[in-house]
Order: sequence, then structure tokens, then C-alpha cells
Amino acid sequence: VLHFQSSCKPLSSLGFCDIMFNSRSDINGEQILECTEENVVSKHLNNKLDSSQYCFKNNMKVVLILIDALRYDFAHYNETLTESEIPPFKNKLKVINELLSTNPGHARLFKFIADPPTTTMQRLNGLTTGSLPTFIDVGSNFDTSEINEDNLIDQIIKSKKNITFMGDESLTFMYPGRFKH
Repeated sequence: VLHFQSSCKPLSSLGFCDIMFNSRSDINGEQILECTEENVVSKHLNNKLDSSQYCFKNNMKVVLILIDALRYDFAHYNETLTESEIPPFKNKLKVINELLSTNPGHARLFKFIADPPTTTMQRLNGLTTGSLPTFIDVGSNFDTSEINEDNLIDQIIKSKKNITFMGDESLTFMYPGRFKH
């Protein structure tokens, strides 16, 4: 299994294709895997030792800000509107536009269109585990239990990365004892 922060490039793009399964490169944090038609997933699914990837560790930081129930049109800045055309909610979160303008390679604003149900706990569960909420799950919005299935929060912690949470206690109910305060 590759490191949590690994990214891979095809060996063919690097111009060499030697069989070097799990051999270390001269560059710290990089690993060269065996060069075949198969990939790392097939190794684990079919018990083969095949890969066509050159993998190295990324050293990156992510600040993820989730704001529950924030409408996209509240956050999206529209420069083309005149003063008389601007609705009371528009262009008020100027910090988002400043981040997007000054750091276009590092800041993103995503528009998310949710399918029902749209209760907080089910959305947080979906974002952290990748699962899709169902209408049966709506009842658990009021009595949330700890999430023990594979999830992003536990993967970050297992990778010995820092994870901090601020805001509504919903995530602390779902992932008790996992956040620094």
C-alpha cells in the first residue's frame, strides 16, 4: 500500500523500465516499483507483484474549511454587478474572493449540489467516509454514534499528520478523541 501522501507517475514517462520492486531511489522519500502493465491495486486484488508506477511522497499542507449550509451564491464574488444590482447577501464574504484572486494555484471554491437527505451528520459522514447517505440515516442525525469504518479523519491521524477541528460539535460526536483542541 502506498503512503497516504504518495503520488505516482508512469515509469514510461521517466524513460526507464527496470524491474526494481520496492527499491529505494537516491531521492529521499521516493520509491520505485516494479515496471509491468499492472498497477498497485492489481497487486493487492490479485496477489501479484506488479506496478507501472514511480511513486514519491508529497510534502503538502491542506487547510480545508467546511461551512455547513453556506449557499454558493453567498460565497461567490461577482465583479460585474453594479451597486444597485447587488442583493443584500452578495459580495459580503470578500475574504474568499481575496484568497481566490491572490492564490489562484492554492485556493478553490467548489459548488456542491447535495442530493437529499441534507442533514448535517449525513453530509459529514459522506464527506469523511465517502459513503452515500440514505433517508434511513436521517434519524441518526439526532443520535449520532461514533464512526468506526474507514474514513479520512482516521487516515490523517494514522499518517501522523496534524488535524484540528473548530466549530459545531457534530464532528466530535462522530469522531470522539480524534481532534486537537
